[in-house]
Amino acid sequence: MIIEIEKSFFKKFYAFLAKECAVSVQEDADMYIYDLGEVPSRYRQRSLKKLMTERVLPAIALYKALIARSFSEQETLDLLERYAKREEQRMLRRYASKGKLSRALGMYKGTIYRLFAKRKDGWEKIWAVNGAKQSRCTVTLCPIVSVLREYDCGSLAPLFCRQETERYKSLHGAGYFSCAHSIGRGDVFCDFVFEMQK
Repeated sequence: MIIEIEKSFFKKFYAFLAKECAVSVQEDADMYIYDLGEVPSRYRQRSLKKLMTERVLPAIALYKALIARSFSEQETLDLLERYAKREEQRMLRRYASKGKLSRALGMYKGTIYRLFAKRKDGWEKIWAVNGAKQSRCTVTLCPIVSVLREYDCGSLAPLFCRQETERYKSLHGAGYFSCAHSIGRGDVFCDFVFEMQK
């Protein structure tokens, strides 16, 4: 599968890299497009497609591209996390400026529910509560972590976990979110809790 970075969440990464590290990639065009080979069909399910093609697979491609260009693993992880945090904060500011924080949390909650809706898509989960105001769910198998490990990029998993947690927690006044345990951080399950404000 060909990953086109400029069509993903990481589309501004190269400008970020040039600013942060004084690294120019204008003459290194293959960093814009990366071939990950054949992506297993279980990660190409319809409900996972957007998540995989816009976030997870581009992160894997960038990780491999940077490592191949002599960035250390820690440097690579730091760059990807700083970029992701910057872009998430920009998105949240846009929601805040339009008074749509509660809508954003509801949207994220809905996205999580749709991703968990069908077991065949790679999620193993148990719903404790799934209501309009509160949802509690335990996940014992995460396709994000699974695909990262399959591509030998398991060190990216904590980044995705922190990104999700910080995103939800940043929605002040819209609701409450917690995830005390995380597969990506080495636990055997994730425990998601959403509580919507009235």
